[in-house]
Amino acid sequence: MVFCRQVRVLSNKPITRLPYYRVIRVGRSFPGYGDTKVSYTYPHGECVLGPCTEVMVEEYITYNIDESLEHNIVLELRFASGTREYYVYPKKVWRKIYSKFVKPLSNGEPPREAGTILFGPPGTGKTSMARILAWLHGLHTVYIDPQNILSKYVGESEQRLHKYLGLAEAYEPSLVLFDDAEWLVRSRQSIQGGEDVGTYLGMMNILLRRIERWSRAKRMIVNIITTNVGEEKIDPALKRSGRLARPIFVPLPDYEAVYTLLTRMGVDKEKAEKYAIKIVNAGLPMSDAASIARDLLAGETPEIEPVKARGYIRLVPPTISTLEKKYLEKHRLVCHVLNQGTRIWVNLEAEIGVPLVAALVGVICKKPLVILHDQRRFDEAASTASLSGAVLVITHDYISRDVVRLLNQITSAPIIFVGTTTPPVPSAIYPRLAEDLGGIENREPIFRIVADYYNIKYRSEDIHDIKHMARDAFSVMLRAMSVVRGHIKHVRRFTRVV
Repeated sequence: MVFCRQVRVLSNKPITRLPYYRVIRVGRSFPGYGDTKVSYTYPHGECVLGPCTEVMVEEYITYNIDESLEHNIVLELRFASGTREYYVYPKKVWRKIYSKFVKPLSNGEPPREAGTILFGPPGTGKTSMARILAWLHGLHTVYIDPQNILSKYVGESEQRLHKYLGLAEAYEPSLVLFDDAEWLVRSRQSIQGGEDVGTYLGMMNILLRRIERWSRAKRMIVNIITTNVGEEKIDPALKRSGRLARPIFVPLPDYEAVYTLLTRMGVDKEKAEKYAIKIVNAGLPMSDAASIARDLLAGETPEIEPVKARGYIRLVPPTISTLEKKYLEKHRLVCHVLNQGTRIWVNLEAEIGVPLVAALVGVICKKPLVILHDQRRFDEAASTASLSGAVLVITHDYISRDVVRLLNQITSAPIIFVGTTTPPVPSAIYPRLAEDLGGIENREPIFRIVADYYNIKYRSEDIHDIKHMARDAFSVMLRAMSVVRGHIKHVRRFTRVV
């Protein structure tokens, strides 16, 4: 039996005397102390506590993982001080990272792959997920970010990187966490300036050589790189076979995730439902959702500003009245086919078709929605839909046919194409759905659904007026709602100008 070189212990009271020459192991209580737990040892597995062992004592934490949600897991951390923290992560992402990278190390085996890149919008929990998984399973974490690596002096950045990677080797099993690693993963073609290119290439070569060496030697080390850039901007050298596994996308939170976080933090259900809808539709990350929850608990009314669009939105449709529900219920048959591989074409202009489809799918079928309106982010939109069991809605009049065909091939998520051009996918079904949805004789429910989608305020007199409009005038008004927001009188003024 070998002596422990380093031990981390969770305890809710001071440890006054160390039980030297006793065998300890991750997950067990510390000999002689009740409410304690050993969270890390080096060497991994059983070792003997000795006078030269470095012992770190941290606050005792218990945890619970709830996997009962459909698309997310909830992690609750309970601290000895009485405070609690909640984290909600996409279930598929959590399980993939755990099974491929963390579980082997916790079982005393090398990881199946040397590591991976977690990419996605800021604030989605990429870093916290990696740190918590490492902590839960007794891995030593080597944290690397731009502040502790990058230097203005020639050669110093490379020396610092060498040092940190050496720590990972010294304290196996370990997780090397490269946080906010745009400085490391970006494509070399995007770097400007001679000295920057030299530093970048030097650090990239150090990392790649070390990864290959660790893989050949079956070292108990895994590398997790987090970044906010899209997959297309990551240097191909990192994604080559035998280096890092395919990058994993971490999406913006869906309604289920945000609502669960708000209620677990103590926000009452009515407020949680209202603000979860606002948070998801504004495109906010989970970090902002937690901040808004704290504001609500403090009695404040948080202002929610939409973030800059990423080319797609996760949408929770506005609530609708009995009249609109009755109108949409006759299309309920569509709900039964909204499963993997479904392709539906709705022959309507996007300004009108998207609100109608969103109301049908979101309210009647009770399915989450991802709406793509900029083809530059098609891969993220497709991944988001797949991870959350959502229906992907594509305004194909504005998306190139090549991208549409590619989307049709790369995702198993159900897709609804909305547009007036020829159906982009030959196998699209229910072509009559558009004719039925957009039937002009159903003016009142259509008007209400489109107006609520674009946040247009209207009165009962406006409903009376639209029933007597000419067909063309009504169509123009519906299209104008997507441009003019706020009040129906502004829409009318705009249509007169046009």
